[in-house]
Amino acid sequence: MPSATACGTDRLTDMKENPLLTVVMPVYNTAAYLDEAVDSVLGQTLRDIEVILVDDGSTDGSGAICEARAARDPRVRVIHKANGGLGAARNTGMADARGKYIAFADSDDIVLPETYATAVEMLESAHASQVSFSYQNFADGTTPVPGDLTAAPRIYKGADEMRRIALAVFSQPYADDERFHLPGSSCMAVYRMDIIRDNGITFENDRVSSEDFLFGFLYFMASDSVIWLDRPYYLYRQTAGSLSRGLRLDRMTMIEDMCRRISEYLAAKGMDPATDVYAHGYYANNLRVVIKQVLGSKELTLRQKRQWFAHEMSRPYMACLKTYPCENMTAKQRLLHKSLTNKLFWPVIAMAMWQNRKS
Repeated sequence: MPSATACGTDRLTDMKENPLLTVVMPVYNTAAYLDEAVDSVLGQTLRDIEVILVDDGSTDGSGAICEARAARDPRVRVIHKANGGLGAARNTGMADARGKYIAFADSDDIVLPETYATAVEMLESAHASQVSFSYQNFADGTTPVPGDLTAAPRIYKGADEMRRIALAVFSQPYADDERFHLPGSSCMAVYRMDIIRDNGITFENDRVSSEDFLFGFLYFMASDSVIWLDRPYYLYRQTAGSLSRGLRLDRMTMIEDMCRRISEYLAAKGMDPATDVYAHGYYANNLRVVIKQVLGSKELTLRQKRQWFAHEMSRPYMACLKTYPCENMTAKQRLLHKSLTNKLFWPVIAMAMWQNRKS
């Protein structure tokens, strides 16, 4: 692993005014995990760092914990704001960032100690636009055991590869797209602040599904090279109440809205209308997930499930499934896709319930 001094971490005299790295951590009602998350960032082998804690209107005492951390470590700054969602909180911290590079971390996750030193050293030596890395899930209440951290880096260069990576953020409809698919979460990367500022890149302020994807698309389109490390440097805590696992009967409305935004982003970058297939892929992928959650749920009656299914199948956006390519799907995914395209309730619910029994 790179040493701390290799990343300029003995530059402590001007650290407050000109840190090498800013880490923005939005905070909303995560008092139970906040200290552990902050410790994982302050405990990095990269010492030339500032941490901006954005208290997004917490009501559980998280704001006070943020202030206590700032009082104990001069590298920590706190911004309190009214609750506005994850994207707005990240934008607030990003606007106040003073680092040459920037990273994002969630306030209930853990970042391995050598993560940012490794990423920053690579950014400095290769003059790359971004370093992305893998993650590992761990169940709340358990001790995470990191996986293999020795995988060799993969380097992507040039406008064509940046375009392929940007599109693959949303979906991978074609067989060779998988090679360009990097993690969609902004927490699994270190970025250059000059690229963000020069291109006016921000997160969506509205409460949208997968705001990271839109940010990542814009950033990749403004980049010239990316380094990918298939190493689980970021540990993602899975809690029973997480949004991604909760039962939301209105989820497809948010996803459909996101698809339209993706189409708008693609058009704004002057892409061929055929690239809308990537927006359609986002819809198809998320529909499979929501189908499993809703139709495989034990909380709903059969009648409620049939009503929900009938309503969702009547959406005009569902028409995109008929022309969406299935070449990159597994056999089970193709079977489900065909059943959804033909609006067949019984095969779909059978597959959803079977998948839930397996998980």
